Amino acid sequence: MLRYLFSIITISLIFTSCSTDVEPKKNILVAKGGKKYGGEFRFMSKEKVDNLFPLYAYNLFSQRVNLHIFETLLKVDPNTNQILPGVAESYFKSEDGKKYTFIIRKNIFFHPDACFGDKLHALDANDIKTTLEFACSGIEILNKQSSLLQGKIIGSTNYYNNTKTKYLNTGISGIKVINNHTIEVSLNEPYAKFELLLTHPSLSIFPIEAYSKYGNAVGNHPIGTGPFMLEKMNSSGIDLIRNANYWRKDKHGNKLPFLEKVKMTYAQTKISELHSFKNHKIDMVMEIPVEEVKDMLGSLKDAQNGKNIPHKVYGQPSYSVNYIAFSCDQKPFDNPQVRKAINFAVNRKEIIEQALNGEGYLAENGFVPNMKGYASEWVFGVEYNPDLARKLLSDAGYPKGKGFPKISLWLNSEKGTMKYKWCKNYVSQLKNQLNIDVEIKLCKISEREEAIADGSAICWRAGWVADYPDAEGFLSIFYSKNKFSSNNLNAFHYVNKNFDKNYNLALIEQDSVKRMKYLTLCDQQIIDDAVVFPVYRDDFLVFLNLKVRGFTVNSMEIFDLSEVYIKKVK
Repeated sequence: MLRYLFSIITISLIFTSCSTDVEPKKNILVAKGGKKYGGEFRFMSKEKVDNLFPLYAYNLFSQRVNLHIFETLLKVDPNTNQILPGVAESYFKSEDGKKYTFIIRKNIFFHPDACFGDKLHALDANDIKTTLEFACSGIEILNKQSSLLQGKIIGSTNYYNNTKTKYLNTGISGIKVINNHTIEVSLNEPYAKFELLLTHPSLSIFPIEAYSKYGNAVGNHPIGTGPFMLEKMNSSGIDLIRNANYWRKDKHGNKLPFLEKVKMTYAQTKISELHSFKNHKIDMVMEIPVEEVKDMLGSLKDAQNGKNIPHKVYGQPSYSVNYIAFSCDQKPFDNPQVRKAINFAVNRKEIIEQALNGEGYLAENGFVPNMKGYASEWVFGVEYNPDLARKLLSDAGYPKGKGFPKISLWLNSEKGTMKYKWCKNYVSQLKNQLNIDVEIKLCKISEREEAIADGSAICWRAGWVADYPDAEGFLSIFYSKNKFSSNNLNAFHYVNKNFDKNYNLALIEQDSVKRMKYLTLCDQQIIDDAVVFPVYRDDFLVFLNLKVRGFTVNSMEIFDLSEVYIKKVK
């Protein structure tokens, strides 16, 4: 899929003209290695972001901002799955796998804020403790990710139950501060990927002083230790400015970050976003529609005449899956035969070839995408079988679709987009094969989430991108204890004892082969019960103005701007 794009971009780059972007009128320091300080990086988001509290901001659009404000205990290289130091410079695990000791870096400071008075607040082990405790709390209005740690750390379940109405500073017995820069975390049982779990963006470190001062409005006052600080957040977008006290340096010894500002605005449509890129108003475009690629790159003649924008295409297979989801406790989808009938009735290859113009990879196996360290080939996916689909629907009490209620497919997109086109194809196939009527309901992602929460959405299009590169991060959303009402997971209201059994075994299994067996059994159960209908996986594509240097992408569809700098094209 990427070959076509890169063959065109090769022609484009040969004939690029000098950028017309104007450098800011200020003195820009020249760093070692030919890098430069200053400048502004601009991009757009299709969804509004109005809360930047890490445990609340669970979607990809919020995390793309938060990852520049906050930092986690540990980090992960998404290409190798290697655990890297974060604000913890090192850690040790006990032989039984139940106790972790983290050594916290010195001389890391939180962003200046009124909650600290006039002083800078140095991060220490107490900040780690209160962050992990808050992540275990039952404060649902802010903590949408309690499932990450609750039940795993000793004493966390009692703490969760005791904090459903208010935050308590009584602490959790399994989290102990040894000294200012050492903390111990004790688990109920060994957790196979606990280190990897701590790289989750929602477990980013924040100061409890911020919550004490701002309460439930803390999401409007994000205070972290990251390379950028919040300058402004309103209905037009979000501006971040350089954190002059940031602790990291690059390989040349340059103090990070280089950029003076990061500016995110909101795109009304993908077409308006593309026009903004062509007119030098933004520096990056993600999720390029296939039909727009040629126009984005321009023809060979355009390149020769200097009409196209000097740019580069970055591409990486994405750890993501696009799917149709069902509410398994509401009619008609509380009947597994109905869900299976729908899944067998739709030809996913037709969706990819006709609606997506071939730009997608068929989700041939389970829900979990191909990723390093996961045996997706052990899972047998959905087969196209319209005859079996009609029989199952008839057995469910809806022969030839008779009596089947008209339902809405909630879609957080707009008309004309690739998402709309493939969902329209999906709906058309259901009508042709099963004679059932499905209406596409366009909405914002926040509207969709509210509709799922209150039960008015029983069928919706969704996508899931890995928060960390492990199959457990995909399967956790089907675990019966992770119901939507408490922590925004298991929106399907799916309950299966066999799935839960294998999932729990996978959490504690230290042997990698046995753990893989449990994970793939969970994945297979999802397919067999038709909880969702996996359709396709895709690439994460980014178009970037050539003046932006030091940029990288990864399979989790996030980007790190800490080492990015602006340098005009000569």
